[in-house]
Amino acid sequence: MDIDRQLLEKYFKGLCTSVEQELVEAYLAQPDHTVLDAYLEEQWQEPAPVVKVRKMYRWRYAAAAILVLLAGGGLWWMKGGIRTNPLAQRWDTLRNARSTVKLVVMPDGSKVWLNAYTTLVFGSGYNRGDRELWLEGEAYFEAAKNSSLPFRVHAGGLVTTVLGTAFNIVTGKHTEVSLLEGKVAVSDSSVSFTEILQPGQMLSYHADKHLYDMARFDKNKVLDWKNGKLLFDRSPLEEVFAKLERRYGTKITLEYTRIAQKKITGEFNANEPLEDIMANLQYVHRFRCVKAADGSWIVRKP
Repeated sequence: MDIDRQLLEKYFKGLCTSVEQELVEAYLAQPDHTVLDAYLEEQWQEPAPVVKVRKMYRWRYAAAAILVLLAGGGLWWMKGGIRTNPLAQRWDTLRNARSTVKLVVMPDGSKVWLNAYTTLVFGSGYNRGDRELWLEGEAYFEAAKNSSLPFRVHAGGLVTTVLGTAFNIVTGKHTEVSLLEGKVAVSDSSVSFTEILQPGQMLSYHADKHLYDMARFDKNKVLDWKNGKLLFDRSPLEEVFAKLERRYGTKITLEYTRIAQKKITGEFNANEPLEDIMANLQYVHRFRCVKAADGSWIVRKP
């Protein structure tokens, strides 16, 4: 079925009647979204301002709902892992189980750098009916341009949609989307908000608090892992430990919470043993770290 842009715009603003809403949702259920993709691309031409932390209000559901519905309903992240549509024929899973960076070239020519202990999932129809990816961990993307098949990454409760651009996504206690080139639309999977990012902007999403914020970022710091480094520039120790957890695929429990917001600056080689980094941090910043029998770490009072 065909649909006009005026009706899409009414749907985005939550102004549709029940009949019009049914028409739009019937359109979204179809595989061809040419009109919608053209409309979204047109909207991305408008600059996005840098904003402060904000609550997510339900009246902004419409544009985000588009991105979620376009995922095709085939696959989505859940707390316990990945759940798939029972009608799906096959899903490919790429896992980087090592402490080194892994480069993956997708069938459409898009390049994905997987950080250590990162998982990427995509369907057998990738680059034919869609370009949908599901990420757990951290990855840097250089998406090949294809206006008929938007490139979408589902990660940490967010959906990031692009037509051709370069960006970094990391999941964990909160999810960060950092845009280096082009433009992306980022929404949450509960259809509460959508934001258009400009180059140099990072969106940080805190799912437990239903909050997100946007700010500028340091390219060298965000992509340190891709360049074989671990960079910290006035970073709270709480963030430092979270980054080390991702990089080394282990658990670090901060029992000595008084130092959680203590800022540190430093640089390490990404291949340096975690034992050496923890020893260095505890000596300089006066805490005690203990390695448990299961390989995890506990940070305690000295």
